[in-house]
Amino acid sequence: MLPRNVYSMLRTLLDQTEAGQLKWDYDDERDLVSVETSNARISICYSFNPMEDVGEFKLHYYDKLAGKQHSFVTNQLYNDYEQVRIVYDSAQASKMQFRL
Repeated sequence: MLPRNVYSMLRTLLDQTEAGQLKWDYDDERDLVSVETSNARISICYSFNPMEDVGEFKLHYYDKLAGKQHSFVTNQLYNDYEQVRIVYDSAQASKMQFRL
């Protein structure tokens, strides 16, 4: 389960991504999205945990000012998993140009 302030940061990231303010990089081979702001580098990586038989997201937050890396994990057994999945999907699509 993610700490409350991390969950709040995810909400802000989603709002900024949906508003077009953040454009994330997507690495489809590693199932990883990443973005850099003036104060932080943030990445979210999806993987499947075969031991628990669940999907999981790993969130890495590098605080540039403090020079510290923080890592958080959630999986399908926790309520916050869905919020991370929504941010991940939005981030993945943030640079896409749909040509219909």
